[in-house]
Amino acid sequence: MPQVQLLAEAGLVALLVCAGGLIALHVLPTGANPLRDPLNRLASGRYGTLYEWQAFAGGVAAGGLVAAFVLLRLKVPLWGSLGLAGYALASVLIGSFPPDLAPPPTRRGRFNTLLAWLAVAGIALAAAGLTGPLIGLGASPQLSVAAGLILVTAAGWAAAAWVQPLRAVIGLLERGCAWCEG
Repeated sequence: MPQVQLLAEAGLVALLVCAGGLIALHVLPTGANPLRDPLNRLASGRYGTLYEWQAFAGGVAAGGLVAAFVLLRLKVPLWGSLGLAGYALASVLIGSFPPDLAPPPTRRGRFNTLLAWLAVAGIALAAAGLTGPLIGLGASPQLSVAAGLILVTAAGWAAAAWVQPLRAVIGLLERGCAWCEG
């Protein structure tokens, strides 16, 4: 199926752009604290365009995977595919809605927060719903380790978003989740 081959190639390029962008954002002098600051904080800084491109590329890679599932008619749980699609949509859009760096909250900042929640919830649903079926279709069993780490870091991120003292490590949790996604 030529469409699936094209999706696989485009997805791989997008994944490489996403991973390369994330690495660059952690090497460049962004001023962000990787333990404390969420990744989307980078959208408002000097390297905001790089953040936007890496987030967009991650969304394209995930969206391509969902499209490949459909084209190949893979028997995977709908809720896992919907989680991956939600992650893809949130990742494509989040770079266009910078976070609020200081009060008062803005409409764009609130939408950024909503997209961040959708991305984290979506990737957690995808990890929980797709890992077993994909291993059953021949994917590496190590995928279950990455999925488990995604679920743990996503739960930690959600707790840190709600519990003020835990916010000191929200950046670390996000980066753990991003590392596992790649």
